[in-house]
Amino acid sequence: MIQNHPPLFQCIDAGTENCPCSLAVSGNCLTCSRLAGKDCGDCDWPGVCIYNEFMQNGQKIKSSREEMLVPIVEKKSYGDDTIRFILDVGKGLAAKCFMPGSYLMIRSRELSEYYNAPISVMFADLEKGHVHVLIKAISFKTKQLAEETEHLYIKGPYKNGLLGLASLKAPQSQSFLIVAKGIGLSPAIKMAQYLKSRRQIRLLADPAQVDRQLLADYSLNQEAETTLVDLMESQDLELLRQEISTSRHSAVCLFTSDYFLSAIGEMVKELCPAADIVTANNFNICCGEGVCGACSVAGEKGETIKMCKCQLAGKDLLRRKVVWE
Repeated sequence: MIQNHPPLFQCIDAGTENCPCSLAVSGNCLTCSRLAGKDCGDCDWPGVCIYNEFMQNGQKIKSSREEMLVPIVEKKSYGDDTIRFILDVGKGLAAKCFMPGSYLMIRSRELSEYYNAPISVMFADLEKGHVHVLIKAISFKTKQLAEETEHLYIKGPYKNGLLGLASLKAPQSQSFLIVAKGIGLSPAIKMAQYLKSRRQIRLLADPAQVDRQLLADYSLNQEAETTLVDLMESQDLELLRQEISTSRHSAVCLFTSDYFLSAIGEMVKELCPAADIVTANNFNICCGEGVCGACSVAGEKGETIKMCKCQLAGKDLLRRKVVWE
């Protein structure tokens, strides 16, 4: 008898309008074993048969993400190198960007598609058809974006900007602790927008080099109980430690650099082991389609995990020390 085991990861696009994708065409599907050149006997996908969808669609990609030139509605600075753009993308695309973890490939009008930069969606205005993105101008791609005032090219949305997203739908996840630092405030604002009125939210925010006015502009004090901290200070780290150990949150969301993600993640595992973990996807995402391999890491059994499409549980990510080495 064949015994199926829970997969280490699930493809974020499996069963969506973007499935089957180009990986199915090339024989590298992350979910369908038959479209990966293997036998279908070990299939553990619970949804509609991807192989059948592929064959019925003429062995072609079902729906590809198209690049669009969209107008900039508003541009605002939050510090010396941090800019917020409001983009008019239409109500349909704005609705697709509502889920936490959504991000867009964005580039300047003057550059080719090779200069696409993955940027998290910070806020989706469904009524106006706008999305808000926060950009930190630190190198060539983002510095070019920061110069734009009228239009930007976008492509997406892509969905794997966060890992551990299953926690958002788990009925036992009622109390969320969000820890965000610097540009990590962008996915934190999106998370607060998604969870408001559904879950209890506590936010520990370290603005770092981002103007604190950002928190006020998005009314985070109304969406979540918010405390400003400095994660570089020992007394604030102790405050975080007490929050984790005493409040017993059902899920902890970490939108920080890898250093703090690893350190705070270990703190959660020690002090509140029952809590789910949601983390920022800090891997080197380049194409978002699982094609280029820039974000690939090796699994414990030598398998290739493409982090732009593979949705891991936060705790599984922390257990895989290869991620941090």
